[in-house]
Amino acid sequence: MLQQRDKNSSSALSPKIFSRIPVKFLVSIVLGSAVVAPAQANTFADLRVGIAQEDNVSKGIRGADIHDDSYFLLEGGVGKFLQIRPGQSVTLGVSAAAQRYYEMAGFDVDIIGAQAAYNHKFGLGAYAPTVALALGLSQQARRGRERDRQLHDLTLSYNKRLSPAWGVYAAVMHEWSEGTKDGFRAVANTYPWWAWNVGDDIFDFTQSSFLASADYTFVNGSTLTMATASPAVSSPMTR
Repeated sequence: MLQQRDKNSSSALSPKIFSRIPVKFLVSIVLGSAVVAPAQANTFADLRVGIAQEDNVSKGIRGADIHDDSYFLLEGGVGKFLQIRPGQSVTLGVSAAAQRYYEMAGFDVDIIGAQAAYNHKFGLGAYAPTVALALGLSQQARRGRERDRQLHDLTLSYNKRLSPAWGVYAAVMHEWSEGTKDGFRAVANTYPWWAWNVGDDIFDFTQSSFLASADYTFVNGSTLTMATASPAVSSPMTR
């Protein structure tokens, strides 16, 4: 049985990383395209329920630092699909999610987010390739408040159907993370006499990664997906 961890422990599970970026260029593309002449608009809703397992194997230095736990996930969202013109579309959406861990203390999280994506299809038919540019913005509020953060991600992807059975997908992702209550506040709670502002360095960084996958669709509609991802290249955020 895992012991509950203190919310300021340095060997805590490490959630996914993202954060701040100027988004005027992308927003102007999305809004500008949407204002031109949306031919069709469809509203959609999505609800997901699941159970997942998480660990910090890659973050632990000693065996005693490595922990794992399972959590319950409830996620929902609504959005609108706008068909601007043939081959061009915009998808806008908002979402909310909650994660509740079974044993670990201070990791339960509530997430609100917004997403925007522009899709361009080069040609007509099922075999025409599609390029998409997507932006995600979210805010995580955790029970251990020192882990609160803003998460932003930008993704450029390519998708093509090679045959009725085979399809390929590739994406380059860049993510930003910015802690909102760590750094000085966390230190001040533990050592009230400490006057130096250490900043939000724990969660302030960026990371880039690459993903490629191929899928095979069987006659009965089942799909087999094979994927590979490059290790994330991270760097501290500079102010």
